[in-house]
Amino acid sequence: MRALRALAQSLDILPADEFMDLTLKDKTLKAAERYAQQGKFDAAINEYRKVLDADSTDLTVANTVGDLYARTGRNDDAIRQYQYVAENFEAGGYRVKAIAMYKKILKLDHDSDVVALRLADLYSRQNLIGEAAHMYGVVADAHRRNGRIREALKMLKKAADLEPGNLKVRLGLAETYEREGFPAEACEALRNVGTELIRRGPSAEGITEGGVRRLLLK
Repeated sequence: MRALRALAQSLDILPADEFMDLTLKDKTLKAAERYAQQGKFDAAINEYRKVLDADSTDLTVANTVGDLYARTGRNDDAIRQYQYVAENFEAGGYRVKAIAMYKKILKLDHDSDVVALRLADLYSRQNLIGEAAHMYGVVADAHRRNGRIREALKMLKKAADLEPGNLKVRLGLAETYEREGFPAEACEALRNVGTELIRRGPSAEGITEGGVRRLLLK
């Protein structure tokens, strides 16, 4: 076995850092699981890391290490681990799995607008409109708390653009623009509402002509 492995590596068939004898890997994983069951989490992490050192593409093990870090209160290490797994899932086109990883990060770091935005974009690409709009709102709130009003409004527009036919949301965006002192953007948003109202009728989606007129008269 060792001779075959050395030959394969010398021919660049198997990279040296991405190979672990399957029997050894199985033994290492079993040892890690045994340590984890015994509550010896640091020892379990050490065993799992041996597997990752040999094969960094084993995302199942990488996720497990992240879980153990989180369980032992090493949140920063857990976040880095989850981030690595999420990015690899996303790069491979596994959006649902990437979403699950980013949600784990958000549980450990509630104020991460970067992760919230990543989730919002992934939800949008999966056509999960409600979830995407909610996360864009979360990002908008984070920007607003930090005085970044223009950035907050960009996020609200992203949320509104998810449902271009939702006139209530569009009118709400126009009102927010007006309240925050962005008249040009308010007029553009209101113009879009008006155009759609003319096409559908004045009471479409529960939006009354009086509601639009109130904004126009401000």
